[in-house]
Amino acid sequence: MPEPLKDKKLWTHWTEICEDKEEVHSDNPACVFDFDDVKSACEFYLRYKCSPELLIKEHPELKKELFEFLNAWNERSKRLTTLDIIDMDELLEEIKQSIEQGDFLSPLFPWKEYEEWLFKLAFKDVFEGEQR
Repeated sequence: MPEPLKDKKLWTHWTEICEDKEEVHSDNPACVFDFDDVKSACEFYLRYKCSPELLIKEHPELKKELFEFLNAWNERSKRLTTLDIIDMDELLEEIKQSIEQGDFLSPLFPWKEYEEWLFKLAFKDVFEGEQR
């Protein structure tokens, strides 16, 4: 099953061979990723980018993070709109319920924001500018 690139950083000291055949060693560790981990992160993103319900079904440990994202989206949406046509809190609960039930099809779902959130989750180690 594909997994996000989370806590998969490898730190190494690199060595470079110069034109005059001398080896140069770095004192600072470099961050590298295993090819299979990167491939898995790509597959993770592609598998779940249109299926938040499948994400929760196959990765129940991510349900809390997904719902936190949805709660934050809901709060931003309430601040940005003055329309009273849609009760945003009610819409949010309907979205959460349909995701949990696995029958998710909502035209009002924030697809663009979800895909951005999922991409950042899939490649979390890349976006965390941590250095050791």
